[in-house]
Parts: sequence; C-alpha cells; structure tokens
Amino acid sequence: MASIIRVKRSTGTAAPGSLNYGEVANTVGVGTHGNKGGRTFIGDNSSNPQEIGGRYYTDLLSVAPGLIAGQNNPTTASNGFVPILDQNNKVDQWNVDNVRIDGNWVASTGTDQDLLLGTAGSGEIVIDDDTFLTFGSSKDAKIEYDEDSTDRVRVTGAPWTFVSEVQFTGVTTTSGDFYVGGDLYVADDLILDEVTARNIDVTGIATFQDKLHLLDNDVAHFGGSLGDNGDLQITHSGSHSYIKDVGTGELRINANTLRVGNVADNETQATFEENGAVKLYFDNSMKVETKIWGIDVNGTTETDGLVVTGVTTFIGIGTFGNKVHFYDGIEVDNIGISSNIIATRSGAGNQLYIDPYPDGLSNEGTVIIKGDLQVDGTQTTVNSTSVTSNESIFKLGDVTSKRTVLATVGSGTSAITLDSITGINTGDTLTHASLPGAGRTTVHSYNTGSKIVYIDGTTTAGIATAVQVTITHAYDTNTDRGISYNYNTGVGTANTKTGFFGYDDSTSKWTFIPDATDTNSVITGTKGYLDIKGIYYQSGDFSTSGVVYFDNTGLQKSTVAPASGISTSNYVLTTTAAGTPTWTDTLDGGTF
Repeated sequence: MASIIRVKRSTGTAAPGSLNYGEVANTVGVGTHGNKGGRTFIGDNSSNPQEIGGRYYTDLLSVAPGLIAGQNNPTTASNGFVPILDQNNKVDQWNVDNVRIDGNWVASTGTDQDLLLGTAGSGEIVIDDDTFLTFGSSKDAKIEYDEDSTDRVRVTGAPWTFVSEVQFTGVTTTSGDFYVGGDLYVADDLILDEVTARNIDVTGIATFQDKLHLLDNDVAHFGGSLGDNGDLQITHSGSHSYIKDVGTGELRINANTLRVGNVADNETQATFEENGAVKLYFDNSMKVETKIWGIDVNGTTETDGLVVTGVTTFIGIGTFGNKVHFYDGIEVDNIGISSNIIATRSGAGNQLYIDPYPDGLSNEGTVIIKGDLQVDGTQTTVNSTSVTSNESIFKLGDVTSKRTVLATVGSGTSAITLDSITGINTGDTLTHASLPGAGRTTVHSYNTGSKIVYIDGTTTAGIATAVQVTITHAYDTNTDRGISYNYNTGVGTANTKTGFFGYDDSTSKWTFIPDATDTNSVITGTKGYLDIKGIYYQSGDFSTSGVVYFDNTGLQKSTVAPASGISTSNYVLTTTAAGTPTWTDTLDGGTF
C-alpha cells in the first residue's frame, strides 16, 4: 500500500501551542468565529502557529452563487456565510440593518418604521429626466421633469395645494391669469411682455428687450434723487438731438475703443483706442494718428513754422550721398553705436540681435566672425540642432577668464571695478601690465554689490575703461564638471528630465546620472546604468581567471586566481569569515 504522511492534528477546537518552522497542523472540531476548530496552521520562523485556512473558511463560501434567501452554513447556521454574486453580479435578496432589498421592492423590516433617503454633505438624490415620481397605489399623482418637450417640472393627476409661502427660483409659466393679492417679490429677472402702469419703481437692473421710446422733447434724466431732474439729460427736439451734462462734474465717455462715424456706419470719422492711438479721418481716410513717440501725419503737412527741441527721429528710409560722421555716437531705433561699442540704448531692453537674413529674425543666414570670439556672461544658449568644432579637446571649467574694466583706474590704486565678479574668489590672480607684481597680483577681497575687486598692492599705471584683465582662478569651488543634457520621457513638462555625464568632485569619480538635480553646479541623483561591450582593468588590479566581486564600499575587485583543477572536480568559490570571496576544494558546514 502507499505510504501515509500525517501532519499534526486534533479533534478539538483549540490551536496548537507551538509549531516548528514549516510544520503543519489541523483541527477537525466544529469551527466558529470564537474558537479555532476547522482550521489549518503552519509554524513561522519563531515557532508560532499561523492560521492559513481550513473547513471553517471553505464552509463560509459554500452557498450557491446569486442566492441568499434560505441559504445556511453547512457546519452551523450561527457561523453565517459569505454571499457570492452570480454571473450577472447579482444576489436574490439583500438585508441591511432594518432595510430589505428584494426584487424591485425596497422596504423597512420593522413595524411602523420610516424609510429614510439622505446624502452626505452637499450630495443630492437624483431622479432621471422624464421619469415619474408617482404617489398612491393607483398612481393617482405624478411629478416628472419633462426633458423631452417642455424642459419643466410637471405635476399631473391631482390638484396642487400650497399651505405655506411659495417661492419660485426659476422660470414660472402660467397659461392663464396670475393673480397676486399681496406684494410680489422677484429675486431674479422679471420679464414682461406688455405693461400698463402709472409708476414703476425698480430697485436693481431693468432690461428692455426691444425699444425704450421717448417722444419728441421728452427728456431721459440720469442721476440725482427720486423726483429730481438728473444732471445727465438726453432728449430730441424734433429736429436735433442733445446730450447735456448740467451738473458741475465732467461728461466722460469711456470705452476700450471709441469710434465716431456717419449715420450709415460706413464711414469712420475718428477712433480712440485704449493705451493706443487717436486717429482722425478725412473722407474715410486716416490722416492724423498719435504714436508712442508723437504724431504720424499721412500726406503733406503744412505749417507756418516748426521748432524742434530735443531728439529728431526719422521713420522710414534715409538716403545720404556721402559719408555721415557722428562724433558723439549714433542711435538707431533701440541701438546705440559709440567708440567701438554696439549696445542697446538705455531703457531699450537687454537684447541685441545680429540677423544676417534680410527678412528679419528668421533664424536663417550666417554670421561670420573674423578672429577670436569672447563671450562675457553667465549663460550661453545655442538653439541650433547641430554644433561642430575643430577642437581636438573640449575643455570645461577653464581656470582663466577675461573681465572688462568698467571705470578708469588711476595709478596707485588698489580698487578695480569690473563688468562682473561672478566666479571671482579671494586668492585668484589678476594679470595686466599696470598691476603690481610684474603685472600679476592677487585678489584679497571683493564687493559683489559694486563689482569692485581689491588687489594686493597698488597699480603702477592707469587702466582705461573697456580694457580687459585676465583672471586666474585659484579657489576650489567644489563643483562638478561634465556634460548636462535635457530630454523627455513622455508628453508634458512633468516628463522633462536632466541627465549628467562627467566628473563628481565630491567622490573624485566619473559618473552618469540619468535623472539629475543641478544645484549651483553640484549634481545629485541616482546613478544610471552603463551599456558597453566590456571593461578593461589596468594591470595590477586583476588576477587572471579571478572573479569580480564588490567590497563594502561598492568597489569592484578581483579575487586571486584559482589553483589548478583537481582530479575529481574543479575548485568552487566560497567566502572567508570576513566575507571575502575565495576558491576552495572543501565545503565545510561548520560545527555547533
């Protein structure tokens, strides 16, 4: 006969006191929620019995799908059971506290108990469009929101009686007369088709859909108090129309754009634009226009005299038959040229375009610079899709840079004002023929607000404005060096990432970070993977046929080379007591 394997077992209803790690036990006594009968247990790694199943739980799931009425637990009815939905996600009956749902019937199960419907917070009880809320066993009265035709709430089948105040907050329509014995209060709009009244006092907004008709010599008054003549009056005499302001204030006409035209509205006479031009027309042709810089006149301007005080500006093409000399500089629109400097005018912004393409700002054409190019600034952006260079070595983090002298430096001074002191630190050196120390001196302090550096010693001669000095940086900035790049992992700005490949100053190691954070040129983030064909170790850092392993710092190392193979098997790799991988021909489980 076959072998029999028995697990630890009991006919009672109590759990075992303990079980060895992985040991199984079972109880066959009748299980309830309050005991441990009909359970299966397994021991954990602390010898504690852990409940993992048994007949008590399978009997809870023994009812037929979709059936609740008349169902019982096969072990004991007091244990209850877990309902199982049928293939249509339904059960035949549902009881919740004192409410029963059975078929299409929802009712309370207690005698004389109310059935309450409510929502949490601002939620609402919603009945679908064109669905009747019906009252009476014979369906005597009905309430319906008629979405298909009238878009109104309809009450049918019985009269409607109000026993207290009635307030209408939407559209109310009656097909007959509507009588109000007392005051009629309207909180929103009151729309009247035809009204005959002696006096109408409106507090709020009155809207007239068609016309407000005042006869000849009738005056529309605005302002003042009830019964007074207002300061603003509009009337028609039969021949002429008048708008009068008889008060002490101003008559103001306010509009984003104001246009004055003829009666046929096919000819413009004048326009007034907010924050813009005032234009005057002659025979529908614009002749005078105000500009931000003055007045533009279309056509010939005739004047008895013209006196210009200040700057004369020419708009259009100026043609000169010979050379034009500007001895104190020249300003063209927002560009100024003085000495050997091309710059934007004061107050004209901080952007200067060089555009070689005649259509203007088209990102076409080529700018050719003969000689070296020096960019003084904190950021250089290249928006092209391809960059080439003939440099054989691309240098990052150069220890030298140029700065421009902004104020003339006299002989015998130790303070020099530069265009920028960003990146300059104490201990850096400045190089120029007029500096002490044979043209090379050290920065001992600086002022970021005034952009002044203070040098050791004093100048031996003056330094003119716009002259450049060389800075040799001698301060450890503790910043990283490398290539930073941006890319997207999906649609949307949330998927924009920054990667870094370069030298980590804090670890003195070459690193790659696919999702990096750049904080003042210090890169942080999780290291990425390197996909290459192979890695060569330099001589002395590996053993032939050795195995690569990691030390406690994450550094890859090589084991010693294994000894020659033995007659029955090759050597196996294990670790020493210190955790270092080593080769051996003996596996020893140890003693205890």
